[in-house]
Amino acid sequence: MSAERSPSWWLVWLCLIVTPVILAGMIGFWVDLNRKSDREIAQFRLTQRQLIGFHSLVTQWAIDHDKGYPGPTLEDALRAMQEDEGVARELWRRCPLVLRGEDAWGRPLIYRTSQRGKRAVIRSTGPNGKDERGHGDDIQSQMRFPCDESYEFSPSAD
Repeated sequence: MSAERSPSWWLVWLCLIVTPVILAGMIGFWVDLNRKSDREIAQFRLTQRQLIGFHSLVTQWAIDHDKGYPGPTLEDALRAMQEDEGVARELWRRCPLVLRGEDAWGRPLIYRTSQRGKRAVIRSTGPNGKDERGHGDDIQSQMRFPCDESYEFSPSAD
């Protein structure tokens, strides 16, 4: 009788060992996929938060200096804004990625201004790295400056 149980006992023992190992591998793979998506979400939110912070600081700078955008390029804008000590402090506190000119994926930010200096956009190409001009997975903030005649204050615009 014990001779008949022996093969099935090894099969049960093998299943008890192999099944948990396979399940652990599958769970580990799923957790890794989930972490990547959590990381991507965190990168998206970080970039979005910093672009909105930059938008707010540029708008405040434009009001304080009675001008449109602070410069035609991101570098020029940051240089002009950092001349104001209070704004410079806020830039370092709220927008360190923007100060480096990159998004959370390490890609360069896109900064465009209108010819009249009344509108600007700062944009990240998002997770896929393709400039889709503000569509797709791009993250952007469009700025309309108070010196623009069509500017209307709206606290819910952001």
